[in-house]
Amino acid sequence: MAKATSESVGVVFVGAGARGAYEAGAFAELLPVLEAHGRRPTVFVGTSAGAINAVLFASFAHLPAQEAADRVLALWRQVEREQVIRPVLPSGLVAVARYLAQVAGLNAPIKPAIALGVDRIILLATDPIVQTASASTAIDSSPDVYAAIAGVLHNTLVDRMVEDVRTLGKINELLNGSTQEHSALRASYGKRGLRPIPYLFVGTSRAGDLGQLAREVFQARYGSGRWLRRALDFPVLNQLLGGSRKTHGELLSYLFFEPEFIQRAITMGQQDAQRLLAQAPDGVPWRMTT
Repeated sequence: MAKATSESVGVVFVGAGARGAYEAGAFAELLPVLEAHGRRPTVFVGTSAGAINAVLFASFAHLPAQEAADRVLALWRQVEREQVIRPVLPSGLVAVARYLAQVAGLNAPIKPAIALGVDRIILLATDPIVQTASASTAIDSSPDVYAAIAGVLHNTLVDRMVEDVRTLGKINELLNGSTQEHSALRASYGKRGLRPIPYLFVGTSRAGDLGQLAREVFQARYGSGRWLRRALDFPVLNQLLGGSRKTHGELLSYLFFEPEFIQRAITMGQQDAQRLLAQAPDGVPWRMTT
């Protein structure tokens, strides 16, 4: 294990409801590697489920990285729908709309972490920077309120994070340039406290991957009449979110606190983090530009 550096490393978890399991899985995979290279984060920022992840990882910061990661994932695997959302049947669409509104009103831009003085930053999101769509994000032939809600959530939780990352990349590029103009910019930006900040961005391989996963798990658990042997809440919730429409998987993935979905989202996060780490077999693939 490398000796800890004097650099401050921060991590930002975007708000994401049940998708927070994906972020937890991804960061659990990164944490031991970061510790091994002397750059274990000490600044944690997040909102909604991202704030829960931030608090969990911060609360276990005194433990070895692998043990801390294992404990956080163990807690996620214990999450049940009843612990997060009230029964759907009595309150119906009102409760679902209220929860989605709360999620949409929260996001985790990177500015607070930078304001806390981090020298490097890790960004955990549930979509990629480059929006390559999967089958679950195909546009319905007749867009409706469900597509609109999915769009609002995406614009609030993903687009703002992506825009912040792109802005950071542009500033890094300007501050690292070698021309006389770049030198002048460095002097100007330095007076304002701006500096190059290497970063890691972790997200799914394609936009809509978690929505597709939610659809698959729902069909396996509740499709073809299987709901008759299980609780009614998720089947009712599924219908409230658009049923068979292509956009409903995206909405469902924010609310699907189903143990199988949680576990598979964790696994997807771990796999995406492993692919990221494979880009730098001898270290951590920090980036300066998008």
